[in-house]
Amino acid sequence: MGNTCCGDSNVQKNECNLIEIPKDPIYALCVLQSEDHKVAGKVYFKQEGDKCKIRAEVKGLSKGKHGFHIHEYGNLIDGCKSAGAHFNPTKQIHGAPDSKERHVGDLGNIENTLSEENVAVYEIVDHLISLYEQNYKFVYILI
Repeated sequence: MGNTCCGDSNVQKNECNLIEIPKDPIYALCVLQSEDHKVAGKVYFKQEGDKCKIRAEVKGLSKGKHGFHIHEYGNLIDGCKSAGAHFNPTKQIHGAPDSKERHVGDLGNIENTLSEENVAVYEIVDHLISLYEQNYKFVYILI
């Protein structure tokens, strides 16, 4: 975090990309539901400074790991085909969430261990995803 910008105590400047960053957190919510209603859940986003906390809770996934990523479009009429590619505005290679280079939308896997509640939970604090208006606008997630 940098210095207070423009005399507004509610705004700070991020030294990396020189955008104004509100001090107050920004929140977003993505609601997931499969066409057959067997899989459902929510993905919560909380942006504070240059980090975005992501928490997903998804019920009904089969046991095991499932790819978890953000796509270019929210159009699911034709499944992944109409959702477009993984969100990749900086034209990077695929990578894990902790990789030095990766698509912004590469979030790794969400895993269902078939707990008694049958809810898979995913949590990460990410440095590429941003909910700030000056940055990329998105929130399209496919599992």
